[in-house]
Amino acid sequence: MANDSGFTVNVKMNSVNRILKRLGLENDGRVIKFIRDDSDRLMNPFIPMGDSGMLRRNKSYPSNHEIKYKSPYAHYQYYGKLMLAENGSSWAKLGEKKVVTSTNLKYHTSGTGPKWDQIMMQRKKSELIRDVKRFIKNLKKRRIKMSEKSKMDLIRDFIETCPLLKKGKVNVDYIKDKPQSYSIDETPSTTIIKEYRDGGTQNQILFDFSIQANFSVLENIKNSKFCEDFTNWIKEQDKKGNLPKIESICWIKCTGRGTILQTTDTTAIYVIPMQVVYEEDF
Repeated sequence: MANDSGFTVNVKMNSVNRILKRLGLENDGRVIKFIRDDSDRLMNPFIPMGDSGMLRRNKSYPSNHEIKYKSPYAHYQYYGKLMLAENGSSWAKLGEKKVVTSTNLKYHTSGTGPKWDQIMMQRKKSELIRDVKRFIKNLKKRRIKMSEKSKMDLIRDFIETCPLLKKGKVNVDYIKDKPQSYSIDETPSTTIIKEYRDGGTQNQILFDFSIQANFSVLENIKNSKFCEDFTNWIKEQDKKGNLPKIESICWIKCTGRGTILQTTDTTAIYVIPMQVVYEEDF
């Protein structure tokens, strides 16, 4: 806004957390997980082989930024110092604690040694940086590719992965007049369901998943079972975080049970109401 003394400019921008999440840079986000996995790969050649390579293989991933080496000797192999029992033996009795000495361990596999994460960073840092840059660049390409498809198309692509669908083909706003045909049909609704202080919004898409199926007393039982199994499959995918490739998607769910929309003498159309919720930046 202009005044006699100059200009006042009001700037709205997304919160730092929302920006980081969109870019995959939030705590334990996609980029952090990639750095963990790529570091794991690059560190492996520098980890002592020990007992037939068990130290390299016996590990877990407690979070997207952690690698836990689970072998009982991992601690002293990592720090590279000999540990002895109180009597000076390398073997300790059950329940007896070993003491760290100042003696360096000798590693018999060439190129391996203590603090293998630091060895990796000394020798493979440029490769790690290159890999991370490439991963972030590909993330951006995928976001652009996703934006070229409509959200309903992305939902359709996701539903087509359901193993319950025979032939797997799903149409948008159109269902064929034959059994084992499927369609997703958007229903009118209020799009914005929440507004954030930074100007971003939480939005919804409401739609019906429609199924054209054979119809009889026996077939109705089978069709009802299909609707129940499909609903459970959606719940399972949502719980796993396996969602339609819509940017900043929050969840997908069935909002009701499958019901019969219309029937003929031999066929029926069943519909399952569904909802997708996603966020958009200001």
